[in-house]
Amino acid sequence: VLPELRHEGADDPGRDLVDAVVVVAEDRELALGSVVRDQAGRVADHRLGIAAGLGVTPFMRARSDHRAVGVVISLLLVVAVLGLLFAPDLLGLWLVLAGLSGGGSLVLALALMGERSPSAADAGRLSGMAQSVGYLLAAAGPWGAGVLFAATGSWTYPLLAVIAVAFVQLVLSLLAGRDRLTHQAEPDAASTKA
Repeated sequence: VLPELRHEGADDPGRDLVDAVVVVAEDRELALGSVVRDQAGRVADHRLGIAAGLGVTPFMRARSDHRAVGVVISLLLVVAVLGLLFAPDLLGLWLVLAGLSGGGSLVLALALMGERSPSAADAGRLSGMAQSVGYLLAAAGPWGAGVLFAATGSWTYPLLAVIAVAFVQLVLSLLAGRDRLTHQAEPDAASTKA
C-alpha cells in the first residue's frame, strides 16, 4: 500500500516536481534546514549530475553496447522515488540517487545521438529532432505533475508518474543502447559521380 502524501495550500499546477522532496519531508515531519529546503533539487540536478556524467563517460567509452548503462541509470531513479515514498528519512540518499540518474541520463542521451548516427550530418539531424522533442516533453513534466497534484491533492501520483517515465526510459535505452546505427549510411554524392 502506497502512502498518501498530502500537502495543504500547494495547488499551483506549475509547481516544479522537485518541490515534492520538500513536501514529502515536511509531511513526514522531517527537520529540513533552510539550505536543504531551498537547494535540494538544485543539488540533485546539477552537482551530482556533473559527477554522474563524468562517471558514466569512461564506462561508455569502454564498450559500444550501452544498454546496461541505460538500465542502471533508469533504475537509480526508480529506487530514488520509491525511497522518497517509503523512507523519506533517508532524503539525502534519494537526492544523490536522483541526481546521479539525471546526470547520467543526459550524458547517455547526448552521446547516443552521435554514436548511433552514420555521419555527422545525420547526427545533427537526429540531435535537432531529439532535443526539440525531448525538451518539449521535459518542459511538460513539471506542469503535468502540478496538474496531477492539483487534481489528487497528493504527491504520490506525480511520483508514481516519474517511476512510469523511468521505466519508459529503461525500455528506450534498451533499444537505443544496442551497438548499431540508426540506419545505413547513404553514399556520399562526390563518390558516386566517378
